[in-house]
Amino acid sequence: MQIGADELSAAIQEIYAAVAEPNGNPDQLSKIVARCVDSESGLFQFMNAAPAALVGGTPAILSCPSSTTNIDAAARAAYVEHYHDVNIWYKEGSKRGWPTIVLCHELFEERTFLRSEWGEYCRARDWFHCIGVQFRLEGNFVAAFGAHRPQKARTYDEDSRRVMAVLLPHIQRACQMLHRLGAAAEHRRLTLGLLDRLQMGSIMVNADGHIRWANAVAERVLRRGTELTVHCGYLRTADPRHVRQLERSIFEAAELGGSAGGLLHIHRAAGAPLSLLIAPLQAPFLLSKAGSSTLILFSDPDARPVLSSEAVASTYALTKAENDLLLSLVAGETLTEYSLHRDVSYNTTRTHMARILRKSGFRRQTDLIRTVMSNPLLRSA
Repeated sequence: MQIGADELSAAIQEIYAAVAEPNGNPDQLSKIVARCVDSESGLFQFMNAAPAALVGGTPAILSCPSSTTNIDAAARAAYVEHYHDVNIWYKEGSKRGWPTIVLCHELFEERTFLRSEWGEYCRARDWFHCIGVQFRLEGNFVAAFGAHRPQKARTYDEDSRRVMAVLLPHIQRACQMLHRLGAAAEHRRLTLGLLDRLQMGSIMVNADGHIRWANAVAERVLRRGTELTVHCGYLRTADPRHVRQLERSIFEAAELGGSAGGLLHIHRAAGAPLSLLIAPLQAPFLLSKAGSSTLILFSDPDARPVLSSEAVASTYALTKAENDLLLSLVAGETLTEYSLHRDVSYNTTRTHMARILRKSGFRRQTDLIRTVMSNPLLRSA
């Protein structure tokens, strides 16, 4: 079945709507593109093509942001965890550069596909024929889409390639939008999540000192009320001698930016003063609302630092198994001890370690562990 010009034009509009509408469903993108090449199955994947992220010359998988309904969450997770690394369709197709469109039966003989581990994964989903397209997102980030048909269906042909060629620039722009929106949302989530779990107190205020957000450490200090207080929603110092200085520093950081703000030392009844770092912060960095903001950071001397499992996993994009292994190594276990305690094979443990190193950008296990142990951003209150 060849799609008509009017249907193709309508599909292009749907492609943009799928990623641009506030309540849009990214999975609609896969459904639309798959439908255009007479398929009911399709999967998008975003990858990192930086030299350090290559696995056997193939870009490392980051996520599967969109798929048709027949590819459920478990199948997507399995693909990201393992099957991308054995996807011989993509391994061969990726050698042709960006952008390119491939009919997968052109890449190698049918028996090579059927005998492969990737072939087993595909048979479980009744994928036999495939057309793939790959293109650049921005920087080192690349994307690919594959549409699939069962063995009993007809193979993809040059008509399918021509349709995909028409869609390609629109798919690329839509995925660039999806990538940027996803990166911004994830950056906001991770940043606020990390700030909320830090041993360090964090308060975000407007130029007039009105509090927009505070993490758990900061809320505890504010409730204590001995150094910092809240008056009608505005941040104040308990010592009236510092009130004007705090107001001026916050205003200058929000309105002047650059190196404005600086340090403010608030004396305590006992012990060292509470030192505030007052720094300019552009609101879009963390929040969707426009306006000038100031970030105030300080260390609470009464808090005890503990390594945050969630912060480690988020920072390096680790799966639960990978994160458990890394935290055990930081705690002093060896790979062999971890394998014995968790009743997993040593080869599986080594595979997880290799993935951790690849994701974190380190070559040696000792360098990674040293960095995790010394990084204050990975500690929680």
